[in-house]
Amino acid sequence: MATSQVIQRAVGTSGILPVDLKKYARGIGLILTINGTLTCTLQFTGDNIQKDGYTPGSGNWNNHETLANLTASTSTLMLLPVVAVRLNVTAFTNGSVTLSVVQAEG
Repeated sequence: MATSQVIQRAVGTSGILPVDLKKYARGIGLILTINGTLTCTLQFTGDNIQKDGYTPGSGNWNNHETLANLTASTSTLMLLPVVAVRLNVTAFTNGSVTLSVVQAEG
């Protein structure tokens, strides 16, 4: 099992978390833990993030249908294959949000 995390503590987008498509047979677990007062949305892309010159700021990012405008912690299973995920914090007073991506083989 592989777990990766990114933490965002301000308005803006987080770093990206690549998804290992070889471990995607049953989807990936997404856990968003919000501590404080903020609003965030999970975003995903199908872009080739390994391509020379790729920058996340000019990429094609889509908002998750249900993990949008969140103000409280939540989790879900994402079955749609994606290449990478990130957070977009749109309002911030204090605290942080942690995105954990859990991928399991088998």
